[in-house]
Amino acid sequence: MTEDEEKQRFYHALGLAISRWQIVEISLGHIFRFLLTGAAGSGNATMSAAARAAYYAVLNFNAKLTMTNLAFQMHSGKMTQEQRDEWKSLYNRATRKAKERNELVHFVVAEFSPPRQGCRILLIPNFVDPAAPLKTKGKDITYNYEQISQKGASFDALGKDLNQFLASLGYWGASRPVRLPKSP
Repeated sequence: MTEDEEKQRFYHALGLAISRWQIVEISLGHIFRFLLTGAAGSGNATMSAAARAAYYAVLNFNAKLTMTNLAFQMHSGKMTQEQRDEWKSLYNRATRKAKERNELVHFVVAEFSPPRQGCRILLIPNFVDPAAPLKTKGKDITYNYEQISQKGASFDALGKDLNQFLASLGYWGASRPVRLPKSP
């Protein structure tokens, strides 16, 4: 593979992975809105819009996840044990995947000559950040285009699973998830 082909694959994988993360945020927002307003927004379009506005006013994903988890806890008595278990699993998975997403957007692109791990271009921890070794726990973490593509696919899977969970709660719109193109 030429250097230009590798760069194209790398940046395509990175852009697609970040875009796929948005499916997670959108799906979580639907769950948040549903928990606040009910299956059809309780027939109150203003309440539904207010719930969406509150969710999107928060910029930090971990805060959005915490808000949604707390909203779920307020309804947990009405949920089946299976739904409670599924939410706990999704919540924990979203917490882990958020860390992976943060790596993709806060790591830096580095080019190597000669190639490192068979690649000329890798995503590496921010070497300017003095806390980077603490964040990576001293591990030498790098991502090539294939690993980034796998992360994007895992974000896509999480978004779909959040949509399926939403459908299990009775939300009619969850059967039409957002679809992004597949990696080449």
